[in-house]
Amino acid sequence: MRNYFLILILILQLSAFSQEKAVETFGLLTEITPFESEENQVFLNTLLKKLKPGDTLKLKPGFYTGPATVKVPNVVIDGGGKATISGMANESVIYVKAAGVTIKNLHITNSGDSPDRLDAGVKILEANNTLVQNCLIEECLFGVDIFKSDGVVVEHNDITSISTKPLALKGDAIRLWYSTNNKIQFNYWHGVRDMVVWYSSGNHFEGNKGVGNRYSIHFMYAHNNRIHKNEFYNNSVGVFLMYSEQTILSENLIQGSLGSTGMCLGLKETSSNQILNNRFLYSAYGIHFDVSPL
Repeated sequence: MRNYFLILILILQLSAFSQEKAVETFGLLTEITPFESEENQVFLNTLLKKLKPGDTLKLKPGFYTGPATVKVPNVVIDGGGKATISGMANESVIYVKAAGVTIKNLHITNSGDSPDRLDAGVKILEANNTLVQNCLIEECLFGVDIFKSDGVVVEHNDITSISTKPLALKGDAIRLWYSTNNKIQFNYWHGVRDMVVWYSSGNHFEGNKGVGNRYSIHFMYAHNNRIHKNEFYNNSVGVFLMYSEQTILSENLIQGSLGSTGMCLGLKETSSNQILNNRFLYSAYGIHFDVSPL
């Protein structure tokens, strides 16, 4: 009887562990296979112009070209994991200019490389409630640019910048500008410069993984944000709060922030923050304070 109870307890513990790991999975939900051949290209805008509100565009496996602009609200663009959209090194690849748009299961590549234009894989322009899900975004200067848009969800994406650029000249994985109440969750960004949050409040960052970047997340004048259960490895800086208050930073793992300026958490002229149950490991500095009462 005693052995029976021990086995039952072990099974319950394994089940709980399995459920916890499932919840914390980052990166792509399903495999994205880039379409290698550029023959028989289709200009994506020719298909987007036919959409009506509520439509779903299921792309066949193939090579599609941008820049493409979604102007119709409440539509779904689904690549099925086998469609490539290339910006042909010309501006951003996909522009979203309508509310309620879903972009998912796509390989998005080859944006322009202008930092002035903020060329991106997906550029969301005053388009609330956009969903970007399960996309492989590579060889794009910026990954996802969220501009004055609220209620956006960016989840389960794999994001890198232009591989030929040095780290300081790459773009950001995700950039928020005057955007509130968005969810950035379960993404994997690597080989990018930063992930930045400017003048944006009430956002939630959970379950993301950042490896080999400059700043994992950099907040500027961005208040009341939540950073929970993320993992950041081998970046120059883990999280930096600059003039950003009322942040809750909880249960994150930040490791390997090395170099003369390496730090897990930087605080500059910020207050009223909660730093709870985090692990700061194997880094030059754990927490750097600069005129920052907690």
